[in-house]
Amino acid sequence: MSCPVMRPTRRRHRGRSRIDTVRRRRVGLPRSRPLSPTKPRARWRGTPSVRSRLSALPRLRTMCADRIPSNPPHMQHHASTGPQRIEQAFQRAVAEGRPALMPFLTAGDPDPATTVSLLRALPIAGADIIELGVPFSDPIADGPVIAESMHRALLRGVTPESALACVGEARSSAPVLAMVSVSIVERVGVHPFIAMARAAGLDGLIVPDAGPDFWTDALLYEADAAGLAIVELIAPTTPIDRVRRIVLRARSFVYLLARAGITGEQRDAPDIARRVEAIRAIAPVRIAVGFGISNADHVRAVGAHADGAIVGSALVRRLVDGQAAGEDPVRVAADFVAALRGAGRVKGQ
Repeated sequence: MSCPVMRPTRRRHRGRSRIDTVRRRRVGLPRSRPLSPTKPRARWRGTPSVRSRLSALPRLRTMCADRIPSNPPHMQHHASTGPQRIEQAFQRAVAEGRPALMPFLTAGDPDPATTVSLLRALPIAGADIIELGVPFSDPIADGPVIAESMHRALLRGVTPESALACVGEARSSAPVLAMVSVSIVERVGVHPFIAMARAAGLDGLIVPDAGPDFWTDALLYEADAAGLAIVELIAPTTPIDRVRRIVLRARSFVYLLARAGITGEQRDAPDIARRVEAIRAIAPVRIAVGFGISNADHVRAVGAHADGAIVGSALVRRLVDGQAAGEDPVRVAADFVAALRGAGRVKGQ
């Protein structure tokens, strides 16, 4: 009978689980650095690990929220960061007595060239901030109009890289935020995706399916360093303790869902007064309202309480209908945005 072969056991580095190692590689965080060739697994002791800093961020932000300035010192060295450009857009709208108008577009629908033209034309027509959807095969909160728009863009071969390239080519005069699924960020890696977003000229990201976990912490950490805004969503079903965390760590504005469910045009104006008051009782943060904002009356109703109105499905549908009728989609979208802007002034101002 042969003796069993004795294999040396693999030593696992203490203090780090296999799951943690995999997570660091997936989000693009640096690996541990060796102290010397004779200690290849030794942890670099120069600075605290990125992971430990990320895990401490939520606690520090909660403890020191009342002492965190709206413009952190590390952002003051940049001529114009994303949060600063977004705040300037809100201030211009407030000076005119209206909510900031925030139209939504799907990158690559009907085609990338039209997306570039829209990013240039809509600020001239009256858009204060633009939300650009990065096409994804399984949009969890989008209604049929936007879901079909993303499907068309994917069929055209639009990728996250080509979607962000539209922003870089357009050089829009208005701040642009990308609405992107956390699955895309996870696949690319947090650090590489933030670097790609900054290089494209984005001002911030809206990641609707990033929960209160490692991904949100990593996004906030990397975005702060890059001068980008991370905008989190508050739904009617969001627990109050999570609402408080979102509001206290907001670097720009919060996205308030006017209703539960999915996006889509609605007939009635949203009833948001109490929810806006509850949020502002926590901190004086900017609030933009979306989901079902479909016409000028809705924009005006939102402006009576909140700082911004996000219009998505109504604009995307008009783009589709206009193109089907042989009209110029850029002109159709610009006319609709101009009408919303002109009618959005709150009465008495």
